[in-house]
Amino acid sequence: MGLCLSAEEKESRLRSYQIDKEIEEDSRRFKKECKILLLGSGESGKSTIVKQMKIIHQNGYTREELAQYRLTVYKNLIESAHSLVNAAKKFQLEFRMPENKVFADKILDYNTESDPAFQLSEEIVDAIDSIWHDPIIPEILNNQTHFYMMDSAPYEYDQKLLEESNQNRMEESLVLFESVINSRWFLRTSIILFLNKIDLFRQKLPRVPLENFFPEYSGGPDINKATKYILWRFTQTNRARLNIYPQ
Repeated sequence: MGLCLSAEEKESRLRSYQIDKEIEEDSRRFKKECKILLLGSGESGKSTIVKQMKIIHQNGYTREELAQYRLTVYKNLIESAHSLVNAAKKFQLEFRMPENKVFADKILDYNTESDPAFQLSEEIVDAIDSIWHDPIIPEILNNQTHFYMMDSAPYEYDQKLLEESNQNRMEESLVLFESVINSRWFLRTSIILFLNKIDLFRQKLPRVPLENFFPEYSGGPDINKATKYILWRFTQTNRARLNIYPQ
């Protein structure tokens, strides 16, 4: 006997077939996907990695997207200038160039706006440039352990957290890494450990001894020994025996 289906049943079967096909296609696609979870303490470079991946794998940014970052660049510039001027006041350091005493006050009084069309004034640009070239700046930066600078500043092993001024940034990174790598949620996960900003680390190491903050370190200003020590500190937290791939 022949099988007779109503129009409603035919439509239902077709819809079911299409759903099954979509599920099968999604399954094949998901098998090819690699999901990455970026974790790290504040200003450790997470957003930089995402931006680099977009540039490498997604043809970078459109002109409109780049324009949106302009305000962020302005904001970071002004905040960094504020930090330098406030640090000079904190350490009771006098700017050597007389005009910078006036420029310092102008910088502290200056703030960015949220208007997309906002531009830094020529006057404030000249003020920041003059402050940056003042002979006192290297001395201020040598005291960076005792004041906050954003992530474009030198390496963080001697810096404190912005939100908790008594907490060393490197120690915070180690605690966070230990909690993640030993979490039951990542038992079958491979870990990529990014030891970034190595150029800043190399510059700072001769000036700020690593042993001042990690007394058990004994390698002096040797960049290879210092890097291996930092890597060792992170891998020692791996009680779960996960695969760690340092980069």
